Amino acid sequence: KNANRLKKLASEILRFRKIDTNRYKLNFQESDIVEFIHEVTNTFKPKAQEKGVVLTADLSSELVVQYDPAALEKVLFNLILNAIKHTDAGGIIFIRLEHDNYFVKIVLQDTGSGIAKGELPLIFDRFYRGNYDVNDLEDAGMGIGLALCKELISLHGGTIKVKSKVGKGTTFTIAIPQTYDHADVEAYEKGPLEKDQIVGPEYGQDKTVLIVEDNSELRSVIAELVGQYYNIELA
Repeated sequence: KNANRLKKLASEILRFRKIDTNRYKLNFQESDIVEFIHEVTNTFKPKAQEKGVVLTADLSSELVVQYDPAALEKVLFNLILNAIKHTDAGGIIFIRLEHDNYFVKIVLQDTGSGIAKGELPLIFDRFYRGNYDVNDLEDAGMGIGLALCKELISLHGGTIKVKSKVGKGTTFTIAIPQTYDHADVEAYEKGPLEKDQIVGPEYGQDKTVLIVEDNSELRSVIAELVGQYYNIELA
């Protein structure tokens, strides 16, 4: 279990690295975002029901939008999981869709524990884990999810905002453009970069990386990830 968490953390850090160096490209597709949100919501209904939480969505009829389904799925997965985790039995998680001629808004509102006012400006910062004990990883998470959400929505040309009150609940609002300039879409339709594009001709299997790490689980995870691009030696 710890190894899986470490692997996930390392993978997300690598994803941030690609975003920082402009090597993470969205794969825009034109499809019905209403159906997409329904599918994501239905995925989490059993988990919400197990906790005694009502997860529901009030969505419009078909709405065709240009977006990256994989990226937006990551965002919604993170927000819904957080909402379930911080909403007690008997609570409600409500998702609605708003749109005008230019933007579509996905609003996720819960009746959970809420976020302290002083923490709100920090929750999208990388590795910010809130006021949790440093060893309480299960409750605090890794401080990656919301930061990644913000980056992925920014790549869509959108925004993600939060309002919250302790003891009352939290509302996240995602806003993304409905359409993109045709030239921009063509540039992005190439999709995520392949490994050889990410590494580049000056790097690769002719290079060797020495991995020095006392934690055997973390060492194995790093070796697995780095080994995709380099020869590795373990110390």
